[in-house]
Amino acid sequence: MARADCVYSITEDANGFGLIRNEERLLTNRSLRTVHSVLESDIHTCVARAARRKLFVHAGAVGWRGHAIVIPARTLSGKSSLVAALIEAGADYYSDEYAVIDPLGRIHPYPKPISLRQPNGKRPRKRTAADLGGRDGIRPIPLGIIVVTKYADGAPWNPMAMSTADGMMHLFANTVLAQVRPRFALSALMRAVAGCRAVESKRPEAGTIVPSILQMMDEMLDGRR
Repeated sequence: MARADCVYSITEDANGFGLIRNEERLLTNRSLRTVHSVLESDIHTCVARAARRKLFVHAGAVGWRGHAIVIPARTLSGKSSLVAALIEAGADYYSDEYAVIDPLGRIHPYPKPISLRQPNGKRPRKRTAADLGGRDGIRPIPLGIIVVTKYADGAPWNPMAMSTADGMMHLFANTVLAQVRPRFALSALMRAVAGCRAVESKRPEAGTIVPSILQMMDEMLDGRR
């Protein structure tokens, strides 16, 4: 019989609701919705840590003309809003949480609902690709462009070319268990970045830079013909 790596339970007492994983209390909160949100996030983390044949990289990912745009970044960087804007522009949705990379360097779909922050501190709203007028990616695709960016109010969009080695190191820095399985991580990432492009810049609102990103992808793909 298979052994479960993570076993969860939710309790309730005078202090509120508790979230327990493998007998370790992760959270106590009076809001059951908050507990459910933390539970969902922790399940995704457990999946990423338990994966043996795939590499999970903290990143947003979409597909464009059969190649992936990958945005390596952690939470609060603005990657989800950029992923959503790319989907609205016609890109296929792969993930706003993890770019999942196989040993051949291909990007696989991990299309969890996108959590988009709302103005005035309102609770984030979850949206599927269909909600945004788009669709989920359904097959593994090669990497096209690595976009290293973070939202900054009023920042200009001035993408500067990076070496693929620097782009790979941004992926490695955001890889789950990179320090535990470094050889596997580096092997998969080296295959992934072969022939790709990498750029870096702070950015303003997501919608204003989407045409530039897609144009860079088009120019790169058309140049391969």
